[in-house]
Amino acid sequence: MLQNKFRLIISVIIVNIVTISVFAQNTVDVNSSSWVSVQTIEGDNGLPSTVYEIQNAPDGYYQFTDMQITVMEGEIASSVKQGVWIYYVNGILSEKIEYLDGVQNGLYEAYYPNGQLRVQCTFVDGEAHGSYIVYDTQGNITMQNTMSNGLIIQE
Repeated sequence: MLQNKFRLIISVIIVNIVTISVFAQNTVDVNSSSWVSVQTIEGDNGLPSTVYEIQNAPDGYYQFTDMQITVMEGEIASSVKQGVWIYYVNGILSEKIEYLDGVQNGLYEAYYPNGQLRVQCTFVDGEAHGSYIVYDTQGNITMQNTMSNGLIIQE
């Protein structure tokens, strides 16, 4: 009986080790990485905005930090962004963007600092396409347009 309990404990430990390795990610400081460039530009609202450009990164899932605060995370495959990338401002969720071969393809969501959805739309080959919805901080729809190739075709 004691032998069976010992085997069960060993099995549980092995399962946990495999689980941890599946979800392991690489943490990269954007200020000390040779394949991340950091630029400050004027944002849409006229305020400074920080842009992180990734070049020649090895394949893997990464969490990028700036002064130990997560600024973005996602998968790099064949040196480009793949799948859902999550962006943060001051450690708070800001955007979720889907990529296919480094180009925005799929769902785009932007969030208010309170966590409420701010914008939701779909991208096809880097251009907004289909329903484009803007919400207020309470979650009420304030604007809804239909987009095609990044242009409004119906308000």
